[in-house]
Amino acid sequence: MIELKKSYIINNTISKNANGIQLNGKSINDIIKFNLIKEQKQTADTDVDMFETGNGIVIGDNYDPSSSFTIEYNSILNNENFGIKNKPQFDEVSVGANYFGDSGNHICPRILASILTAKLSASGELHLFDGKKTNRLYYWC
Repeated sequence: MIELKKSYIINNTISKNANGIQLNGKSINDIIKFNLIKEQKQTADTDVDMFETGNGIVIGDNYDPSSSFTIEYNSILNNENFGIKNKPQFDEVSVGANYFGDSGNHICPRILASILTAKLSASGELHLFDGKKTNRLYYWC
């Protein structure tokens, strides 16, 4: 099994794939931040079952529970299955604050997640806030 140390996935737009990001092995201190992860589609055209696709972020079959990672401040929107999905056989996995939108995205019950809130300004900018609605984190036009 491959062990990666300190991989960064930061400030990307990840869209229209079978799954956006998959953690599937042992990771040490991976950072997944400030990404727009949207519109992943359920598809039968992959090596996995159709119902294992359409996820923004998925914890894969070979995920090592001793892994450590930071998943926070991402916007995870309009994915056909889960915003973030974990396998039922794994322990609960904690992620930081992420924005999941209001379009029916849902989080797997095996994920412990904080959620960001959003406010649209008069000028049309989307401002994301931490759970207290006091600290503006960043925005996308």
